Amino acid sequence: MIEKLNISESNILGFVWCDDCSIDVRYFSLIYYSNNENNLLQFSFGCDLSSCHLPSWDKQYVQKLQKTARKQNKNELIVHEDVFNSFINCKALFDQQFKLQAIQIKIKTNTSTTEQTIPLPIKHIFT
Repeated sequence: MIEKLNISESNILGFVWCDDCSIDVRYFSLIYYSNNENNLLQFSFGCDLSSCHLPSWDKQYVQKLQKTARKQNKNELIVHEDVFNSFINCKALFDQQFKLQAIQIKIKTNTSTTEQTIPLPIKHIFT
């Protein structure tokens, strides 16, 4: 997986997976960052490595999320939902000053549920 996406292990922030034992399928979410000239926070949502959804966030998108959280006075926003027919959902989590602090991934299958919060080193990613 890491080789397929051409990323360094040191840039991986989190990996969450959940199996559906009734159909022998694994759903996953990989969160990592690139420190190229674009400085992107990247996601890979997938199902058994056969298909992937690869959204990415740049600094402007993170600022937009923070502005939306402040405007709505919310400490969490749903940012990716219904990935792979509702199996994967993703929330952005903010502190009291509405600065992005973490990503919460929830993967729910017919037989299992996994939820994990992944802290984000935003200053390190967008320097």
